[in-house]
Order: sequence, then structure tokens, then C-alpha cells
Amino acid sequence: MDYRLADLKVRLITKDEVSLWGQYMERHHYLGYRQIPGEALRYVALLDNTWVALIGWGSPALKCAVRDAYIGWDNDAKFKRISLITNNVRFLILPGVAIKNLASKILAMNCKILCDDYTRIHGHPVYLAETFVDESLYM
Repeated sequence: MDYRLADLKVRLITKDEVSLWGQYMERHHYLGYRQIPGEALRYVALLDNTWVALIGWGSPALKCAVRDAYIGWDNDAKFKRISLITNNVRFLILPGVAIKNLASKILAMNCKILCDDYTRIHGHPVYLAETFVDESLYM
């Protein structure tokens, strides 16, 4: 298939798509899938109305020394503001999809809508989106 990244769309999944999203994650993500911790949002990336990737965001880990040092939080500030962070808990390019720069484009597009979606769904914004990469697999 010949897709153009200009045609890429990233959107929240619907309630009817939650089960399918979870099945794809369980079947194809190397960590599997059970649930997303805390305040969750699930997205799908589409090209020509075809699912090409899935992304999930959830509550961040309470303790992450590198993040906390970077932000400059003490424990009191962290407990008050941890909900302003979201963690990219799952990201899956579906099998058979190989498009140069697709993952970067999806993350960029998703981050542009993430704060508004969190505000609408969970009642507060997020100001930081974190993600972790297993360097043994992807570097």
C-alpha cells in the first residue's frame, strides 16, 4: 500500500473499539496488555481509514528519579502535581505496516491533542508526556 503521511489521522478510540484495541495490543505488543493504569486514554492512528498504529497513555509512575530531578520537584510538589503528567504506556505499529517516520509523526500528532483530550475526559490538563524506550529493542 502506498500511503502518504500527510493523510495520517490520530484520534481517540470509541467505546465500541476498546475491546479491539486491547486485543491488538495483547496479540502484537511485546509486553502484552492487561489494562492502562490510572487515567487512561487510547488512540488509533489511521491511514485511509485503516488502523496502522495504537497508542495508550496512563498515569505516570510515582517514582522516577530522573524525571523528578529534571523537573526539580520535591516530594510535596510531586504529590500535588503528578496528575499533570501522562506516560506513554503502550505504542504499537501494527504488523505489516512499514512507513518511514510513521512513529515520530504519530507521537507528534498525538501530543498536539493530548492536553485538550485529558482536559475534556479527565477534567484537567497534562503538561508533560513521558515515554520510555527499551534500548535493547529499539536503539
